[in-house]
Amino acid sequence: MPDDEQSTLSLIAEHRAAIARLEAQLPGPPVQTWPPAGFYLTYYVVSGTILGILGSITSFACHVIGSLLVHQDPLRVLRVYGTVFLGPAALSTHDLDFFMLVAVVHFAVGAAAGAVFNVLVNRFAPPRAGV
Repeated sequence: MPDDEQSTLSLIAEHRAAIARLEAQLPGPPVQTWPPAGFYLTYYVVSGTILGILGSITSFACHVIGSLLVHQDPLRVLRVYGTVFLGPAALSTHDLDFFMLVAVVHFAVGAAAGAVFNVLVNRFAPPRAGV
């Protein structure tokens, strides 16, 4: 076993060269590396979607808990979002199908916004120090 750092690094370089020679002998397309080189869009879309859904669920839970603390209708935030679909009638409806539609739209908008935001930030924001 080598004792100093330089001989260890040269041994690693020799092994990498040997692996590259072996990979070149394989039939078919070249072996893909992981993670892929460059900007990996799918990763940022999926992670942004998950973060957006979690953010919209957290936002909704905070609205419900806050409404309960001040003795208001816990689904008031959904009623306000529902005015886009029903207009003022959404503020007085008790139709559960309507609430499910509005909740799904709320979480879907959170997912889409999270995906777009995550892609834009990771693509165009300057690199952060210490990362």
